[in-house]
Amino acid sequence: MPEGLSGPAQTAWKHIVPILGRMGVLTIADGAALAGYCQMFARWIEAEAAIQQYGIMVPRKSPEGVVLRIEVNPAVRVGSDALRHMRNFAAEFGLTPASRVRLEVEGLGIVGERHQAGDDPWAKFGAPDAPPVN
Repeated sequence: MPEGLSGPAQTAWKHIVPILGRMGVLTIADGAALAGYCQMFARWIEAEAAIQQYGIMVPRKSPEGVVLRIEVNPAVRVGSDALRHMRNFAAEFGLTPASRVRLEVEGLGIVGERHQAGDDPWAKFGAPDAPPVN
């Protein structure tokens, strides 16, 4: 797991790495992109929490505390942007139904890059060795 990921991003990493390992689409070269996905997931969760706490609309107040107008909570934009980036990363990893169609399908499994027997490229990602696709 890369250093610098927030707590929620680390949780996302631990959740998604085994899934991608089983799908056979994760390689050592994917670390930065996967970290981006996880960080965007964390940002989306944080934005949604702010929306739950403060609402979709928030008052804009003067320094004296007088409500000047009601406007969209900035967390709505942050969450929307994070979700858009997350969907882009998800598509690259085959995590959406439409993007899985683009992956090579062999039997019932999705085929990704293969590794030599004895290599454990998934260890760097914190996941067990990916099972073979039948």
